[in-house]
Amino acid sequence: MISQKSIDAIKKAINFKYDEHVRKLISIPNAHLNRILPNKSMPIIDILKGFNKDSGKELSRYGNEIKSEISRVIEKLQINEFSEEDKKIILDIVDEYCKPELYLKRFEIMLSSVERRISSYGQKIDFKKYRIDIPKSLCEAYAHNTTQRIRSMIENELDCIIESFNSKTANSKSKVSEATNYLELKPNFFGLGLNFNAIIDKLFKRKKI
Repeated sequence: MISQKSIDAIKKAINFKYDEHVRKLISIPNAHLNRILPNKSMPIIDILKGFNKDSGKELSRYGNEIKSEISRVIEKLQINEFSEEDKKIILDIVDEYCKPELYLKRFEIMLSSVERRISSYGQKIDFKKYRIDIPKSLCEAYAHNTTQRIRSMIENELDCIIESFNSKTANSKSKVSEATNYLELKPNFFGLGLNFNAIIDKLFKRKKI
C-alpha cells in the first residue's frame, strides 16, 4: 500500500488541475453572452448549445489532464508497490473532484447570466417561451456520462499500473530464481562456496546455443 504522503501528493496534484478547470469553466460564458445585443433577436437556444459544447470540451480536457497527472505523480514518487486498495483510494479522490453536479450548477449560473445581460439592456426574457429543458437535459446527460467515462478511463490507467507493478515483481522473482539455479552452493575450504564449475558449464552451453 502506498504511503499517506504519496496519497496527499496525488490529491494535491488533482486539486491543482481542478482549480484550473473551474477557472476555465468560469470564463466560458463570456463569449456566448456577447452574442446578446440590444434590440436584436436573441438566439437563446443556440447560445446555450454553444455553452454546453464548450463546457463539454473543457470537461473532456480536464479528464485527460487528471489521468495524466495521476500517472506522472505515481512515476515521479517512484512508488514500489501499488494495490487494488490504493486504486480505490485514488478513485475516491477522483470522485471528489469530478462531480456532475458542478456542470449542472454552471448551467444554472449561465441562465442567470443570460437574464442579467438582457436586463442590462432594459429588456426582459420569459424562459417559458423557449425549450430550455432541452439544453438543460443534454447538459445533465453529458455531465453524468462524461464524469463516469473519466472515472472508467482513470480506473483502466490504474489497472495498467497495477499490472506493470505485478509484471516487474514477477520478473524480479524470475531473475532471482534463475540466479539461484546458477549459483549452487557447495562445501569448500571456507565452508559454503559457489559451484563455479556449474556456472561455467551453464554459460558455455548457453554460448553454444
